[in-house]
Amino acid sequence: MLHTEYEQEMLGQELRIQLSRLSAPRKFTTIGEGKIEARAIRIAEEAGRHVMSFFLEKVKTRAKTRTSFVSEADESTEEHLRKALASAFPGEAVLGEEFGLDAEPEGAWWVIDPIDGTSNFLSGLPLFCVSIARMENGRATLGVTHVPCTGETYHAVRGHGAFLGEDRLRMDTGDRGRLTTLAMRHSMVRRHPELLDRIGTDKVRCLGSACLELAYVAAGRLQALMARHLFLWDCAAGALFIQEAGGEVHTAEGRPLFPLALPARDYESQRTPIIAGAPYMVKRLENANTSD
Repeated sequence: MLHTEYEQEMLGQELRIQLSRLSAPRKFTTIGEGKIEARAIRIAEEAGRHVMSFFLEKVKTRAKTRTSFVSEADESTEEHLRKALASAFPGEAVLGEEFGLDAEPEGAWWVIDPIDGTSNFLSGLPLFCVSIARMENGRATLGVTHVPCTGETYHAVRGHGAFLGEDRLRMDTGDRGRLTTLAMRHSMVRRHPELLDRIGTDKVRCLGSACLELAYVAAGRLQALMARHLFLWDCAAGALFIQEAGGEVHTAEGRPLFPLALPARDYESQRTPIIAGAPYMVKRLENANTSD
């Protein structure tokens, strides 16, 4: 059914109202590092509300690559995050997708993705998120991914478990046989069509947001993720969720993603192949990926 321009505008306003209610601030029982985690959750959720002020509006965009875009919402939200982190954690360096690394880390530092799923965001699809992670000694020690359109907040502190809101995430680590839902880019399927036969599934999902896909793996909504190249801001928080929920995250070489192999500055451009899921699933995907 087609709507008049007026009806479309009214529908858009109603959708924005409903989405703003979903992204309203909520209280969480914090864990582990307590105040640091609580501040990080607040910062990510405030950034989510900032993102929503742009959603379904006309925003300026430009192409970064043939298939990747950046919008004024991405840049504005990263600036918002940087200011909030500088206020809450003075002196800690920040590596962000849009503006790179602001200083050489001396101790803890942050990795941030202001809007993961920009193409979805620009298309009006509610599959995007804000993701931040705190790094220490080459490992993500704290992660938060906030999904503004659902109001969901995934968070974890190393050694203290992963949570969706106040619900603890625990992956099913028993081998249940057939793989049913695998997150994988369609370009990877086109380049390596034999992979699906080796893995034993044709149930491939591509949500357009690696941060969201990794959170969904930790929550059991997807069984595994296989990605040809991810930036650190795409995977730092999500990898921690999966590890704390009982899963594994490996590079293509078969080694754990953490500790990082390179200095922070290198991750401005470094992309890493990732396999993530329950331990048995990671092993299965690694075997399929290395088969002759």
